[in-house]
Amino acid sequence: MSGENKAPVNNSGLNPEDYKYYSPRDVDNDGRDDVIDVQTRDGQTQTHHLDDQGEIVLTEIDTDGDGILETTVKALDEKTNLVQQDKDKDGEMDTAKVVDTKSGATIQQDTLENGKVTETRIDSDGDGKTDTQLIDSDHDGAFDTAIVDSDQDGVPNSAYIDTDGDGSFDIAKTDADNGDGILETEVTAGEVGGSLGEMSNFTDHIHYRAGDTSGDPSTQGDTPQEDALPDDPASDPSTMHDSDGY
Repeated sequence: MSGENKAPVNNSGLNPEDYKYYSPRDVDNDGRDDVIDVQTRDGQTQTHHLDDQGEIVLTEIDTDGDGILETTVKALDEKTNLVQQDKDKDGEMDTAKVVDTKSGATIQQDTLENGKVTETRIDSDGDGKTDTQLIDSDHDGAFDTAIVDSDQDGVPNSAYIDTDGDGSFDIAKTDADNGDGILETEVTAGEVGGSLGEMSNFTDHIHYRAGDTSGDPSTQGDTPQEDALPDDPASDPSTMHDSDGY
């Protein structure tokens, strides 16, 4: 070995003493650790990927000890991590969660089928209750239904439905009487002679979109806030009529 200086080994912040097995690897031979394979004291296998500054940017986890790294954790920004899981071990992620790194609360959870999001649940206040649920009922890659718990009590108050796929809501249903979660009152866009709102009121404000793993905050939105929601159609009782619920 020559006496020339060598690039410092990355400091990942992981303590080798905390693990049953700890093996750092310099994949590109630049003198810095790029990957660290570990096994926790309880037998969980993890592979940590590091950037040039030694920060962990991606963690792959085998949670059940079958040798398949079915769970990934990636930093989206300083405040949130993206946790994805391939539950059926078919090589495609089935769920994606955006987790607040400080509180540990899940603020967004996506269900995926064949790489496409079919449902997104958003908890904007981190209380563990879904505030907004977006559904792609026909699996065409676009949300067509938004279910909203506007008073954040864990019970839906309204649902907005885009029946023709143009991005505008055609039907709104509300629980206008007793807060039991049964959306028995319905109004259509034709009846009000105007817009019931746009799906973009919700999709423009979700925190993470499947397929965007850049972690660039400029490409991410905030969770929906009250002023981003469509006007409540129940505010005009003259336009409402009973339906069979949602």
